[in-house]
Amino acid sequence: ALDQVGVLDEGFFMYSEEMDLCHRLLKAGWDLYWVPEARVTHYGEASSRQAAEAMYVQLYRSKVRFQRKVGGNLYAGYFKVLLALAYVPRWCITRVGALASSRLATRAHTYGRLLLELPTM
Repeated sequence: ALDQVGVLDEGFFMYSEEMDLCHRLLKAGWDLYWVPEARVTHYGEASSRQAAEAMYVQLYRSKVRFQRKVGGNLYAGYFKVLLALAYVPRWCITRVGALASSRLATRAHTYGRLLLELPTM
């Protein structure tokens, strides 16, 4: 299967490469299976914890890249509009909550950074 569709796309940095691979496999006619008995040990956020805000933004940068790769600039543009519609209210609410909680202040800053970088994605 990998000989036919290729390996993970190195253009994705840390996120969405598995979605891209699955998409390419499906397009090539391969079947995908979910095996609930399979077990994987993942040491959560061992790499991304050190730069949580940057990695959060990178997650969405990869998602936008996937939308662009699958559907072109129009798909990516629609996706970015949906992200903005989802994150502007979150940013506003966490900004208000930031007055009482440093955790919400951190989250508000992250959401703000995502919204600022969204147009360049």
